[in-house]
Amino acid sequence: YFPRGTLPPPYQHDNEELVFVIKGDLEFQYDGAKYVLKPGDCVYFDANMKHSARALGGKAAKALVVEA
Repeated sequence: YFPRGTLPPPYQHDNEELVFVIKGDLEFQYDGAKYVLKPGDCVYFDANMKHSARALGGKAAKALVVEA
């Protein structure tokens, strides 16, 4: 689950990452750009770039996150 409220500070780490949204709406920030992800949306990205996410609409979001 992603926390409700303010956007956590961006972070970065070595590897690649996949985020698949299962429930709720998610604001995803990547390298300075913002995206709104809905259930069924998926992003695959280089985790060496700064990224962050938060739930939108005052409700929790649920996502599958895979790092490789």
